[in-house]
Amino acid sequence: MIDILVMQKQYLYDKEQRMKMLKEQDEEEWAKMTEEYNSSEEEDDEENFAWYNHEDDQTYFVLCTKHKNIYNVGQQVFHCYGRRTNRFLLLNYGFCLNNNKYNSLSFRVWVNFNWQEERAKRESQKTQDKADSGSEEEEKDNRISKIIRLKRDHMNEEIFAYLRANLLNTYKGKNLAYLLVSAPVDTEFELLVLACTINLLKGLMTTRFKTPLETDRALLRDPSLPIRKRFAVLHRMNAKDILTENINFCHILMKILARFTTEGRFSKESYMQRVEEYEAEGDVVRNRIRFRRYLRELLINQKRVLSAALDKDYIQ
Repeated sequence: MIDILVMQKQYLYDKEQRMKMLKEQDEEEWAKMTEEYNSSEEEDDEENFAWYNHEDDQTYFVLCTKHKNIYNVGQQVFHCYGRRTNRFLLLNYGFCLNNNKYNSLSFRVWVNFNWQEERAKRESQKTQDKADSGSEEEEKDNRISKIIRLKRDHMNEEIFAYLRANLLNTYKGKNLAYLLVSAPVDTEFELLVLACTINLLKGLMTTRFKTPLETDRALLRDPSLPIRKRFAVLHRMNAKDILTENINFCHILMKILARFTTEGRFSKESYMQRVEEYEAEGDVVRNRIRFRRYLRELLINQKRVLSAALDKDYIQ
């Protein structure tokens, strides 16, 4: 019996040591992933091509197996490109796809989730003759870097959270005490967020791209356009399509929220009514499915705000 207990104790000890080792390895891998994510301006994790010699004029295409497989001379090799964006395909393989469902447009923003503390600091500084010299550095330390990825057929609500976090520093609406960064609460505030989102995406369009979308489409219709330039123009056109589609999403949402504000209630008729300027009749159902989660959260949070306002025991 004693021998069995000793063996069991040793087994449990070895098992605990293995679990500690696996946990440490997992933490190291997570730290590497976080570092790579924060250091990348785009969504693609760029592969390491340090072994590739650019001065070797006899090297045209290299496929690295990372010692996982061995291929004999003359054996057929299969390669899967993976779920790659057009940017990744163009940089690494020299081509891109039109209407690539894995394509996205990425940009980095800085989000400050400690907006209540920063707002209180700014209001207190207004009463002082001289502001604290270290307040700007403290505000930078509270900011979090975030990469926002936009897709053509998907509305990314992370951009709304980014704008809410920034607008809450200066917003003076009636429901300020109930507003959230992560979810829609007040219709009036959300209309402001959507308007700022449209301005942000339009500004991104003008700063990143010097030519309009129609110019790219005209270039692609030219049969004499060189293949390398054709892929570059195709990549640029698809990126503009993503921005245009997301701007249209915001316009449609603004129209829906404006109807709710005018009527004073959420009705199915107003919800399903087509926004003629920005969507066709066949797009209504697909767009409402995209907006369903956002509008459901807005409705639930508005009910929460109303119940909290009527509750005398509610403490802010």
